[in-house]
Amino acid sequence: MMATGVIGQSLNMDDLRKLWTGEMPLRQAFWEFFLLYGGIINTLALIVAFGILSADGPPTVAVAVLVLPAPYVIFSAIGAWRSAGAYQGPPHRAAAAKAATLVLAVLMIVL
Repeated sequence: MMATGVIGQSLNMDDLRKLWTGEMPLRQAFWEFFLLYGGIINTLALIVAFGILSADGPPTVAVAVLVLPAPYVIFSAIGAWRSAGAYQGPPHRAAAAKAATLVLAVLMIVL
C-alpha cells in the first residue's frame, strides 16, 4: 500500500526497510522520518490526550494515547542512527545526528 508523504513522495515498505537498515540518506532519515513524522505523531497524540483529559476522560486512557507514538519514535530513531553510521560526509555531521537523535528520542518518549 502506498501513501503520499508530507513532502510529496510516495511512501512504501521499501522506504521503511531502507530506514530500518540505514540505507536511507541521513538527511531524509533524520529530518523527515524522525523529526517531521515523529513530531507530527507526537503532537497529535498530545492533542488527543489533552482532549481526553479536558473532557474528564480517564487519565489512564490519556497516558496510553501519549505512549502510542513510542514504537515509531524508537523505530525512526534507530533508522536515523544507522543512517548516521553509514553517512559518507563529514564525521562531525554524523556524530551530531547521532547525539541529536539520542537526546530527541528520549525527550519524545518521556515528554
